[in-house]
Amino acid sequence: MKPKRLKPDGAYGRSINGYTDHAAALKEQFLRDARALLRETGKRLAERGLTEMEICINLGGVAVSGDASATFWRPDDPARRVYASVDGSALGWGRQDSLIVLARVQGYAPDARNRKWRRGQSGPNQWLSANFDSRELADRLWAIFSPDTSPLDVTAFTAEGAQAVPSPIVHNDREAAVWAEGMAAVAQSFAADNEQAAAVAPAPVPIALSLFHEVEAQART
Repeated sequence: MKPKRLKPDGAYGRSINGYTDHAAALKEQFLRDARALLRETGKRLAERGLTEMEICINLGGVAVSGDASATFWRPDDPARRVYASVDGSALGWGRQDSLIVLARVQGYAPDARNRKWRRGQSGPNQWLSANFDSRELADRLWAIFSPDTSPLDVTAFTAEGAQAVPSPIVHNDREAAVWAEGMAAVAQSFAADNEQAAAVAPAPVPIALSLFHEVEAQART
């Protein structure tokens, strides 16, 4: 079975929102695809013991993409979980539509008052390419979840591998220059990842216009 993935960059529009009927339809399609991606990713993680999965869809406001998020964990260890969210980010690394995957290890603790688990301390944010298919995404999320391989700092994951994201805290011009160089390298990795995804994306299928549509198109020009 071919692994699921999001559609290529631009298929949901350059800016995912709900301002028009057409844009709203593309936004709805994105959220369906993101949910399907996370659900299949969860099935692959279940093979490694993370059999518990919770998926949430947040439509957001008219100006944003909304997001699909999921949490995965072992039934015998609900205190440690891995969280992933697919949505548009102001970072905009790699894709013109700004889609990216945010992941992190999430701690939970039992709440004696209502016999439920409440969210506790979380690990550092991890940024993953939105071009990963469900198999690739599951591999990265497993690495983030596993204590032996979980990054201790903010990290970017692309097809080129894992790369540290420099801390935004700088104290002088020299550190600022190092930070700018590191951020440029991360951005280049995401851009290269998107170019690779575009190269393997299926070519668009030409649509045969009827005589009516041809006349209508000429009338608009």
